[in-house]
Amino acid sequence: MKPNPDPRRRAARLPGPRPLATLLAGALLALLPACAVGTYLGDRGMDLIDVVDLKYGFGAETFGIGGKLEITEFFGLAAGYGRSDLVHEGRGRFAWDEENHFGHYVLFGGDGPSSRPTMNFSFMNPFYYGPLSAQWRVGLEVLLPRAHMGGYLNLMEIVDLFAGLVTLDPSGDDGVSRGEPLEIIE
Repeated sequence: MKPNPDPRRRAARLPGPRPLATLLAGALLALLPACAVGTYLGDRGMDLIDVVDLKYGFGAETFGIGGKLEITEFFGLAAGYGRSDLVHEGRGRFAWDEENHFGHYVLFGGDGPSSRPTMNFSFMNPFYYGPLSAQWRVGLEVLLPRAHMGGYLNLMEIVDLFAGLVTLDPSGDDGVSRGEPLEIIE
């Protein structure tokens, strides 16, 4: 059995570097640039909103039946046909109302403001709305008589949210407020 060390000798030792304290100090230093930006918390809030997309429309003007599983904008599986005269689509901080045509058969099909055909299985979606970071989303969409609903999770916006904590902005959307016009790329 080892004898207890002399308390006087213990007090005389200088403390060495503490990993947790060093990590905490480094994290606080990384956040210093955020103190200079008045919109830091607002931008983080917008980044949080960008993580989830919702799509919905209800009423007599919605008819059809179908469903879609979207695994990024580059791949999805869907089946069904229908139309909604008014669908509210929100992509994070951006939102709009549109007439929505839904026509899908497994890998082929499309939905959006017109019945133009697209292919769900493609490496470039020519009829895309929104920033490149929003193309990496996963989710479900369902079309029923009198109801059109969908929910998506933006994977790249999760990365943007956490990168924003140390003032990085991979999506390039800091400073853009909710509801500013969204440029439609056709």
